[in-house]
Amino acid sequence: MDKQSFIFTTADLQASGASSRENIEFNHPGRSSKLPVRSCSECQIAKQCNSPRMDPYIGQHSTSTSTSTRLAIVGMCPGRTEDQKGRQFIGRSGDLLGKALRAAGVSRDNDCMLTNAVQCRPPEDKWPGNKVAALCKPRLVQQLQAFKPKMIICLGEHAVHSIIDLPKTLAIGTVRGTVFASQKFGCYAIPAYHPAYFLRNSIADDTVLLGILPWR
Repeated sequence: MDKQSFIFTTADLQASGASSRENIEFNHPGRSSKLPVRSCSECQIAKQCNSPRMDPYIGQHSTSTSTSTRLAIVGMCPGRTEDQKGRQFIGRSGDLLGKALRAAGVSRDNDCMLTNAVQCRPPEDKWPGNKVAALCKPRLVQQLQAFKPKMIICLGEHAVHSIIDLPKTLAIGTVRGTVFASQKFGCYAIPAYHPAYFLRNSIADDTVLLGILPWR
């Protein structure tokens, strides 16, 4: 990926070139929505959670309007609340993400697709490892290619490495806010801190908003 260091505004995001969504059908907009992606049975995590291979959440207007922001947000993996309810980003991290999106003028219910690098809740909410992420990656790639976002926000280092080809040893703090041009997805991808980072460290709200959405 090519990279540039600059900050996006919402207007920039809406004006960026995006591919057409014709012939892509999204069922149940505004809820967890099924996309035409492959099934997966290659690891055992799905057998241990309530909502295996969780579908992405699709905002109800993000699939149809040419002026839509169309933002894809990729996290690490579903947590306990998400697994119980079968919906992406509805726990504490999801609440904080929603606040950051609203502050940036983006609606998660209108403009976004929400998904995760690992698509089943791992035991004890711990990162299950890069091998499991590699098994999930074909589903993730197909979801993003079907949605055709104008930008992908990668929340946390695991999401970053699932989307952007970077050295595994590279800390997210060194690339956070750098915009990468992705030929695979035909859009930009930008690393950001995961909301859970701010919750763990009790960091002030203004820092949270800029940290989660560095193009704000």
